[in-house]
Amino acid sequence: LDHIQRFAPDILLLDHYITPLRGLEVLRRLNAGVARGDLDRPAMIVGISSMGAANRKMVGQGADEGLLKHLLAELSIWNPTQ
Repeated sequence: LDHIQRFAPDILLLDHYITPLRGLEVLRRLNAGVARGDLDRPAMIVGISSMGAANRKMVGQGADEGLLKHLLAELSIWNPTQ
């Protein structure tokens, strides 16, 4: 969260399974920090995984989009006119 706070990204891409801290846990901690007023929420949070169920969990925890890894090129931010 320190990195997120210092860098202040507009878009945060979280891998559901990557270690040492899974993206879902980062998202939960980020949400808690935003609720406390300690952090600003990025304009867009994207959860990615190779499993649809994991992506649905990320969206359920507040990610704006959940996407299968192999479909990353189809993410809405790459082609905003569509």
